[in-house]
Amino acid sequence: MKISRLSCLLTALALLCGPPAISSAYGANTYWNPGVLRQSWSSDLLPLVSNQLNVMTDARLATKARGDGVTDDTGAIRAAIGILSQSGGGVVYFPPGIYNLNVPSGQPNGSPLVVPSNIILRGAGPTASTLVIFNPNASLETDYIGYWGGINFTSCSYCGMTDIGVTEDNPSNLPVAAVWNRGAQNVKDVFLNDVTFNLTNTKSIWFEAITNFVLINSLVNHSVNPAANQGGPLYFVFDTNISLLNNTINYEYGRIHLLFDTNLLVENNTMIRNAMGLDTASGAIESGGMELTFSKTVQILNNSLTTLNAPADEVGDGEAIMSQNSNIADVLDLGTITASTTTTISDTGSLWGPVTAARILQYPVVAVIVSGSGVGQWRNVTALDIGTKTLTVGQPWTTVPEAGSLFSLLSWTLQNARIGGNTITNFPNGIVIYNGCQACNVSNNKLVDSRQIVLRVADTDPDLSAYPESRRIHDVMLNSAVTGNTVSNTAGIRPAYIVLDVEAFSATNYRGMGMMNIRFEDNTVNPYPPNPSLSYDLGLTEIPQEGIFPCFLFGPTPARDPLTTVFRNIRYQGNSLTAPVTYGAYFASYATSLACVTPSND
Repeated sequence: MKISRLSCLLTALALLCGPPAISSAYGANTYWNPGVLRQSWSSDLLPLVSNQLNVMTDARLATKARGDGVTDDTGAIRAAIGILSQSGGGVVYFPPGIYNLNVPSGQPNGSPLVVPSNIILRGAGPTASTLVIFNPNASLETDYIGYWGGINFTSCSYCGMTDIGVTEDNPSNLPVAAVWNRGAQNVKDVFLNDVTFNLTNTKSIWFEAITNFVLINSLVNHSVNPAANQGGPLYFVFDTNISLLNNTINYEYGRIHLLFDTNLLVENNTMIRNAMGLDTASGAIESGGMELTFSKTVQILNNSLTTLNAPADEVGDGEAIMSQNSNIADVLDLGTITASTTTTISDTGSLWGPVTAARILQYPVVAVIVSGSGVGQWRNVTALDIGTKTLTVGQPWTTVPEAGSLFSLLSWTLQNARIGGNTITNFPNGIVIYNGCQACNVSNNKLVDSRQIVLRVADTDPDLSAYPESRRIHDVMLNSAVTGNTVSNTAGIRPAYIVLDVEAFSATNYRGMGMMNIRFEDNTVNPYPPNPSLSYDLGLTEIPQEGIFPCFLFGPTPARDPLTTVFRNIRYQGNSLTAPVTYGAYFASYATSLACVTPSND
C-alpha cells in the first residue's frame, strides 16, 4: 500500500481513542471503524479508512456522481475507484442518494463494476445510499464468468462494502449476476457489513476462494422466477475463515449454499424461505435452508430458520440444515484388508484403477476401518498404487488393522460440525446429515412442524459415469452426537422423529458402512396429540412414523447380516416421547428399533 506510515498511525490513534458511534459513522467526515466487523483481521483494513473520496464533492473527480436516481453514475464511480486505487487504496464514500450503475452482461466481455484490492465502498446508511444495478443485456449472460455484469470483487483483497444498499430488479427471466467474485484465487479480508440487498431474478451473492470473509448485520431480500433461477440467495464456496453473523435473509426457492468451506461460523441469523406453496413438481427443486456439503470445522449456532407457505407434500426437499453427496463423485470403495503395515493397507481384491488414483489426487480421501480390532480409526490417504493394490496413509495407525477387516474409502461430506441452539419452524424436512460425518454434534435444537433430525449412512449405487470401475457407495458416521434436541409435531402435517438412519440397499456389500461411537441422548419428541400413532402415507422413500429410533434399516433388501458390523458403541439413553407411539406394520417389515443397538454407558 502507498498510504504513508504517518497517515496509518493517525488513523489507528483516532480509532483507538474512540471510534465514532454507529450513527455518526455514516457521516462523510468521520472515519469508518473496521472493528464493527468483530474479526481478528479487522485491523488489516485500518490503513485504508483515512483516505476517503466523496463521489459527489471530491475535487479529484472530473465528473462527479449525482446520486439523483436518474443520472448514470457509472463513470464517476469507476473514476473514484481508480483514483483511490492508484494512491494505495481507500474508501469510496456515497452520500445519501440513489446511484445508477449501468453494468451490462456481454459477449465477448461483460462490463461489471470492478472493485480492486484495497477499496471499500461505503454509504451513509443502507437505506440512505443505494447502488442500483442495471443490466440491459441479461440475454447475453451465460455461465461463462467473463460475460457477467454486476459488481465484481474478483481478485479483491482488503475490500468490501459497508453502510449501503444494493438493488437490482431484473425484469428478464434470465438470471444475471449482482455481487460476486467467481473465479477468484488467493483473496483475503473481504467483508459485507450493514448492507441491504434487494435482488430480483439475480444469481446468488457469490464469493469463493477467500481467506477471511464476513457477512454481518446485513439484510438480504432475494426473489426469483422459479423458471429462471433456483440458486438461492448466497453461494459461498471454497472459503476459509468465513462468518455469517446477525443477518436477516429472505428468499424464495434455492438454498443458502456453504460448500467446501473451512472454519465456518453461522450465528444469530434469521433465515426466512418463502416456498410460495409450490410442491417439487411445480418447481421448488433443491430448495431449503443451509447446505454444508463438504465443509469442515463448522458451527451453526442460534439461528432462526422458518419456511412460509410450505406445501405439505414437499417431502423430498426443503431441508433446513443438511449435507449430502450431491452430484460430486466423493466416495470411492469398500474393501477387505489382505495385508497392512503401520502406514499402509492392501486389498488384492479391490477394483482400484485409473479413476480411483485420479480421484485421490483431486479430492481429500480418507480410509476408515469399519470392522476388526482397529475399528473406528481413519486416516488421510496420501497415495494409492493400483498395481500392488496398496494405499498409503498420512499418519501411522494407532492399532494396525488386521487382515480380514473391512474398510471404506470416502471423502467426509461433513467434518467437525456443531449444529446447536437453532430454532426451525415449518420446514418440510429438518436437520438431515445424509451421507455420514466425522465429529458431528447436533444439540439443543428446537424443531416445530419440521419433521425430523436424521444422521444417515447408506449403501447405494454410484453414478457409473463417474465410477466406471463398478463400485458401490458406503457412508460412515463416526464420533458424533445427537443430544438435547426437541422435535414437535403441533399441526399434524408432518411426523416428528429423531433417527439414526442406516439404509441398506445391497444384500452383500452394505457392511462397508459404519455408524460408530455415537451419543444419542436426552432428546424429546412431541408427537401429534390427537393421534400419536398416526402413520403418514408418504411412500417408502420417506419415514412415515413418529417416534425415536436409535437406528433404522430399510430398503428392498431384508438382510440383517450381523448388525454389530454396522453399529459400534451407540450410547442411547434419556430419550423420551411425550405421548405413546405404536410402531406400525411398515416398521415391522422394514426396520428395527431398539433391538439393533446395545446401549452402553462407556
